[in-house]
Amino acid sequence: MLVIAAPKLIGVSVVVRHLRWLFLLITLIDTIFVRTFSAAAADTSNEQQECRGDCCFSNVVEVGGESLVRRGVATFRYWGLKVYSAALYVPSGSLSRKEVEGDAKKKLILCYHRSISTDRFIENSEKILRNNPDFTEKHLETELKQITDAYIAANEGDTYSITYDPPSGEMKLSFNERQLLKITNRDFARAYFGIWISKYSVGERFTNELMGER
Repeated sequence: MLVIAAPKLIGVSVVVRHLRWLFLLITLIDTIFVRTFSAAAADTSNEQQECRGDCCFSNVVEVGGESLVRRGVATFRYWGLKVYSAALYVPSGSLSRKEVEGDAKKKLILCYHRSISTDRFIENSEKILRNNPDFTEKHLETELKQITDAYIAANEGDTYSITYDPPSGEMKLSFNERQLLKITNRDFARAYFGIWISKYSVGERFTNELMGER
């Protein structure tokens, strides 16, 4: 009589052991994928920023539901010491310098590398403004007092931002993204932005860099 032997059955413990190894392998692959994806996403995010020390500026900001693109970044120094870095944002990179200085929608972010007192804010801004005909010829003393009264002393890492909206003529001043005040006066907005983006600014090289021209 021909006897056919039945195949041996794999023990339950062996099956469990194989499943455990398979689960560990899947977990390892998943972990590697997540870390690789996260690193790639971080690299992409970093590519869209420009940093000056600990001050980093994104490629795009949103103002009133509209995306503004970074035009340029500049660092202001006093006696060789970095005081603040700034980034200028406008609706399009194709805008002329005259359009940017004029009635274009814009946002300026100032990030401080060292502490600055309110007295220093007032002293520096007034000195530059009073050399600008856009300020002195328009009798904007009331608006200047409003904005100087709103200043807050800045410490390292703090930011000021100024936005201008052409349809309404509103200029808003914010400290660490908290709005301090708004002024509705196109002439004052142009003169105040002129501290950084005009021929009467804090410095020609600084302004050229903000305009993306260096």
